[in-house]
Order: sequence, then structure tokens, then C-alpha cells
Amino acid sequence: MGSDESSKLRDLLLKSGIPLEVSVSKKLLKHGIEDWGEIYYERDGKTFSSDISAQKQFNLFNKFSILVNFVIECKYKTRDHKWCFMEFSDQHMTRGGGGNQSFSFIQPILMKKNYALKDEYCDKLNDIKYEKFRLEYVDKGVDILKDEFDPHAITEAIFQTSFASIKCHQNEIQTLMDVTPEIYYDDKCPIDTPIATITIPIIVTTAKIFVVKKDLTLEDIEKEQNITSIITEEKGVVLCNQNDSNLHDFANEILGNLSFNQELFGWCEKFGSIDAKYTTAYYQEKFHHEITTSLPHQICIINYEYLDEFFSTCTQIIETKCKEFQNKYVIKKE
Repeated sequence: MGSDESSKLRDLLLKSGIPLEVSVSKKLLKHGIEDWGEIYYERDGKTFSSDISAQKQFNLFNKFSILVNFVIECKYKTRDHKWCFMEFSDQHMTRGGGGNQSFSFIQPILMKKNYALKDEYCDKLNDIKYEKFRLEYVDKGVDILKDEFDPHAITEAIFQTSFASIKCHQNEIQTLMDVTPEIYYDDKCPIDTPIATITIPIIVTTAKIFVVKKDLTLEDIEKEQNITSIITEEKGVVLCNQNDSNLHDFANEILGNLSFNQELFGWCEKFGSIDAKYTTAYYQEKFHHEITTSLPHQICIINYEYLDEFFSTCTQIIETKCKEFQNKYVIKKE
């Protein structure tokens, strides 16, 4: 094989994205995150898949845990590609005011026997997903290569990650709902039994990531002679995803196919709760709310070179949040 043919074969292998996927999977294992392979979903009669679906459980209290799903799309680009992002405004950072909802499903139940959860526990667990993992917020980006730009590369990656994340989320909600009655009725609790699941969509790219300084206008950028003075290179960003109608329709269809054991809601009344106002009707309404707001509103976009650092930060923050949760929102019954 000649040198030209060898170089071409190498470049094509890299462009396939498989070496990047393998390398990302190995980095996941270093942080105790298990790669479960691709996740498949159907749209318009066609089958699609994500590159990686990985999981890690984080202990909350006793033998109960929160299951975090990492749905990852890998985008190999030569190192001269630049992904440039801008932030439109700070409004999307307002929490609890009709803006972003966390992409999570918290069990709409309270614990029986030796432990119970305080009223506000759902909101506090949701804080984990509101974490931006020390990254900057952005709203939109473009892939730039030398004298050309691709307006679709980042958007397509966002769509692929979003659809796959919804399918993954549905699978985990179904599992969570299926195992709950068995665990509580039989009074058995396997080690690290999840009572909540959170899905974190991630795009990993080898392209360099840049963010334009906030509050700049068209005129500001046009008159700037040195572009490096108004952009900064970042390890990653958190893109505030503007979910379109196709994604909403897909979520309603996928999550509408969930089936749940009615015994779960009967269990809530049988064993009672901290507050008698929480009836079966309350839990059914909460369940409906949880699944209809399960959309990937935030997507982490990470440069491959900083992936180890990102997962170290990510796992440390989640572990800290879980400890805070245990100390503040779990009470032991006498």
C-alpha cells in the first residue's frame, strides 16, 4: 500500500467517526460510566440510532439511587474546523418561569417504612439537570472551515441527539415504573435501586469550540478588525435547545406509549405519605406532567480533548448534589 493510499484510508477511517466513538467509550469507562451501545428509534418509518448510550448510578440514600443516562453523538471533524456559538439573551437562564424544564423523571411517590422524602424533593433532584457543569450557555452555532461554513452540521447533531435522548428517556421511565411495585410490595430493595432517572444529551466533537462575547451586535462584529478579540475558545458549551414541533410530536408519541402498573398508585395510598393531600389522583396527574415535559432543553457540546475533564466535573457535581439531597430532603421515620 502506497503512502497516498495509506493516508486516504486513514482519513476515511477517521471521517467514519468510529475511532472517535471507541475513544469516547474508553473515556466513559475511566469514570465508571458504562457504555450500553447504540440506542435505536423510529421516525417516519425509518430507523435511526445514537452513537453511544451510557449510564451511571449515583447513590442518594440507603440503597436508593438516581440513574443518569448519557446519550452521546460523536462528530469527528478535522482540527481546522471551528464551531462558533452565540448567546441570544440571558432569559433562557430563568428557572421555574416557563423556561427550561429539566429532562428528568422523578418517581412521583414517597418512601414507606424507615425513610420518607420531604415535599420539595422533586425540585431539588431536578437541580442536577439544571447544572451547566461549569460551561457557558449558548443558543446557536455554525461550523466554519477556512472560507466556508456549514449551517446544518451542528443543527443535525442536535436533532440526532435530541430524538435519541427522548427514546432513551422513555426506556428508563418504563423500567423505573415497572420495578417500583415489585420493590415496595415485596419489601426488597436491591443495591442501588433507582428512584429517579435523568438523561443528559451530549455532543462530542473534535472541532474547536468558540463563543462570541455576549451582547455584541451585527455592527460590533462588522467593524472588528481582529476577530480573536471578540471570541474565546471554550472546552465546551451548554446549548439551550429550542425544541421544534417535530420533537414535541415525537415525544408525545413515544412517551404516550408508556404503560404503567396501576398498583404503583395504589401503593401510594396504601402506605400513605407525609401529607394526606397526596392521593392517587395527585400522583397520576404528576406522572402525566413528568412525561409530557420530558424534552431535552439543554445539550452539552464538548471538545474531545476536554472530555475527561468534563466527565470528572460532571460526576463530581452530581455526587455532591446527591449528598446535599440526602442531608436536606431525606428524613428517617422513628
